[in-house]
Amino acid sequence: MAQISRANLYGGPRNVIIVLVSYGIGLLLLENALMRFGIFMLGCSPGGNSSNLWTLIFNGDVALSVTMTFVSTIASIGMMPLWVFLLGRHMSPETGVLSVPFTNIISSLIGLAIPLAIGMAIYKLKPTWALALTKYVKPVTIIVLIAILVLSVTVNQYIFLLMTWQALLCGALVSWSAYVFGALAAFVGRLNRAQIIAVAIEIAFQNSGIAMVVLYTSLPLPDADLVIVPVVCQTILQGVPLYVLYIAKRIKSCVSKRLHPDEKPVPESISSEPELESGLCPAKAACEEARACVLPSKDALELRDVVNDGDVKKSRL
Repeated sequence: MAQISRANLYGGPRNVIIVLVSYGIGLLLLENALMRFGIFMLGCSPGGNSSNLWTLIFNGDVALSVTMTFVSTIASIGMMPLWVFLLGRHMSPETGVLSVPFTNIISSLIGLAIPLAIGMAIYKLKPTWALALTKYVKPVTIIVLIAILVLSVTVNQYIFLLMTWQALLCGALVSWSAYVFGALAAFVGRLNRAQIIAVAIEIAFQNSGIAMVVLYTSLPLPDADLVIVPVVCQTILQGVPLYVLYIAKRIKSCVSKRLHPDEKPVPESISSEPELESGLCPAKAACEEARACVLPSKDALELRDVVNDGDVKKSRL
């Protein structure tokens, strides 16, 4: 319930902040009305699933990130037509009609819910499996993120011919400024570090697939190709700061190992902090119980030493 309340608290401002940022930056940088509408529609789209993966990589609150993505995807069914009615219809005569891709939105919800249900079932029924699988989660996530970047560049190669420096700058500013606004909003809300990471990443990432379906089904060719140019720019550039930070983090870790080879690395947890604090992580609980059974406590060790000393003294007498 705490995760749902936080998601509702920051999901509402998310839908307002990113929409107004994309609308304002589009007006400032893009001369073409269709391109402005494209970046605006991307701002109206729900959060993308890649945000959950990046939150995991940077040890953020994964539960909060997934909940915010789920809530924003459901809200987009009504919010996208509302924003188009309020702002989008004034951009160009062609942008007054909107076709909401309900099938794609439902598919996104299913694609988010199925892995989540599988993970919860494993945590509940086989906590030892969950504990064993945690060391493979981050490497697989990194591979998936690299594949997403390569696929985005490969599929949208033909759009590169239509790109301008204004479209690239617009796409970068919309997503990169969202990191700042999201982090500030979470900091003002006095969230912890893991939750600030989750909110900042979640606000910056948009579901570009839904935006492209909306634009392609609502506008005729060649307008549809032109309108998605800033969308593609933002899709490719939105994760660049995170790739840079992750590479810098890995380099720092390697340098630290070389300078201090005797230091043991601190193990990283992939579970959200609220789960650990409330005891909702059965895998970790099982591990702690097993450790408690195997390793004697400090008090038990001290008592055993006292008894042994007493036996030694009696034998001497």
